[in-house]
Amino acid sequence: MGSVLAVAAVGLAWVLTRPLGGGPWVPLTTGPNFYPIGQERPGLLVGQRAPDFIGSAGGVPVVLTDLDGNPIHLADFAGHPVWIVFWATWCVPCQQEIPDLRAEHELHAPDGLVIVAINRAEAADVVRAYAEAHGLEYLIGLDRTAAVMDTYAGWGLPTHYFVDADGIIRARFLGPMSRQQMDAHLATILEP
Repeated sequence: MGSVLAVAAVGLAWVLTRPLGGGPWVPLTTGPNFYPIGQERPGLLVGQRAPDFIGSAGGVPVVLTDLDGNPIHLADFAGHPVWIVFWATWCVPCQQEIPDLRAEHELHAPDGLVIVAINRAEAADVVRAYAEAHGLEYLIGLDRTAAVMDTYAGWGLPTHYFVDADGIIRARFLGPMSRQQMDAHLATILEP
């Protein structure tokens, strides 16, 4: 009887978590340890123009800011390859990839690579303390209401977008990345 109830519960959960309408649902491939925080959705696609770092919370426009409250716009990095990663300090998979993310930044910043690590819905003082403790020197954005992550149709952490110098998404990855995966994805936006 217990196994019948378990199967029924799994089946019901599957039905209740499927998107409504919009054509056939195609599951996305995620890396191991991807931390889902919402309902799965397609996200932005490779080949699309990356949107600006703007969202809406309760009908009010929200702009991504840095740790000092200054606005950050994707256009600020026109002509540069941009690696966008959505993360949080409490996210264990995010923590696991930070040493490699930091190393890639040190290696490729002289080539013009910009990393924008967009923190999801945490207080500036928490994020600043974390960044200082871990020696993060790439740009940290504060998405206080998760509105920017919503603009990028993100539904889990970490989520990576690789944007070329013309503002086009060339690769994306859901979940923590190994150094080899980082190198392969960076190759899609860095000049040879």
